[in-house]
Amino acid sequence: MTDPSELLSGHHVYKTLWICEDNHLEDFLVAVLQANSYGISPLRNASQDSNWNFGQAILFATSVVTTIGYGRTKPLSNGGKIFCIIFASIGIPLTLVLASATVEKLLPLANKLLCALNVKFEGILDPVYVKMILLTIIASLVIVCWFIIPSIIFAYLQPSWTGLDAFYFCFISLTTIGLGDYVPDETIGDDPNLFVLYEVVVCVYLLLGLMAMMFVLTIFYDIPQMNLTHLLTEGEHSGPVERHLTGRSSTFENTSSYRSSSPPRRTVRIAEGSASSESTLMHK
Repeated sequence: MTDPSELLSGHHVYKTLWICEDNHLEDFLVAVLQANSYGISPLRNASQDSNWNFGQAILFATSVVTTIGYGRTKPLSNGGKIFCIIFASIGIPLTLVLASATVEKLLPLANKLLCALNVKFEGILDPVYVKMILLTIIASLVIVCWFIIPSIIFAYLQPSWTGLDAFYFCFISLTTIGLGDYVPDETIGDDPNLFVLYEVVVCVYLLLGLMAMMFVLTIFYDIPQMNLTHLLTEGEHSGPVERHLTGRSSTFENTSSYRSSSPPRRTVRIAEGSASSESTLMHK
């Protein structure tokens, strides 16, 4: 098999292969497809058969730990595959811990906003509808900040993308579907350092966007009517997220349950001369 870099090193190869035998043309097409899988465009000269640069490596590492997994850049050697397995086994749990901790820090803000909405709509709306308003506000902010605005920026920086393509990329990425058909890998300007900076910004966007999506889902699951788990386990104590947003705790619930199940006490005061004493009798 002819090396892809050799076949794509000059435009004269295109003219030569058209007059060669069919098997040579087939080899050429296979080389073009292989080079394209490496990220090398067959429409211009190329002198290497890999696009594993620093910017692509950062994007690859981010796509692994966030479980997006575009698949455009991938390890080909056995050592690279083994390292990827080890890296994912360590990086994915740590990323989830970081995202969960960030969401926990944001929950008090959601709780304050929920309290303000409860005061505003007290006696007007049911608490469930107030939570739906909270969900709508937060979801709208996430859509604007992590979908619409980034889509406009990506459509500007990626000339081959339309506005729909850019929005599609944002949705596929932040929902961790990661089909890989659209990846921000086009060079910006002639400075390679600018491209690396662009890839780093994309990675930060993906990490923050993943946390934003987890935050929206946390608010969503707090609404019992929208939480299938709550409906299937109706009658049990609420989960930690709901207790956090509603200000209730399992200790308080257990104490209230204990007090309600305890028998009432009757106090009888008996006076003897100047002295008095109290005795507590259990009412049965």
